[in-house]
Amino acid sequence: MSRYRPVLTRIWYDERFRVLPADVQRLFLYHLTSPHSTSFLLYIEGPGGIGDALRMPSARLREGMIRLAADGMVRYSSEGEHFIFLPKALLLAENAPQSPNAVKSWVSTFTDLPKTAFRDACLEHWRCL
Repeated sequence: MSRYRPVLTRIWYDERFRVLPADVQRLFLYHLTSPHSTSFLLYIEGPGGIGDALRMPSARLREGMIRLAADGMVRYSSEGEHFIFLPKALLLAENAPQSPNAVKSWVSTFTDLPKTAFRDACLEHWRCL
C-alpha cells in the first residue's frame, strides 16, 4: 500500500512508548511502517504475517498486541478480518493528507477495504477528531 510513512524521531521521547518493552516497541514501529498499511493507518494484516516479518514467536506477539491495545495505542478487530488501526495517527499533522488528491486516494482506499463494523467504527472515530 503506502511506500513512505513519516515516523517522527520524537517517538523516542514519548513516555507511553518509552516504557514499553523492546519487543512491544518494535511491534508498534512495525504497525507504523508495515508494507501492508494504508496512509491512514487502518489496514488488514494477520498475526501470522506480522510474526513472520518480525521473527517473533506467537506468544510474544500476542502479549505485545495485548499491551498495545490495553495502552490504547493500537486497536485490533475481533471480527473475521484482521484489521489493525492506530487511532491517534491522524492527530499528527505529518500524517494528514497533503493535498485534495491525497484525500481522494484515501477515500478510494478506504472504500476498497471490506465493509465491517470495525471499519465503520474507525471512520466514526475520525469524524469525531
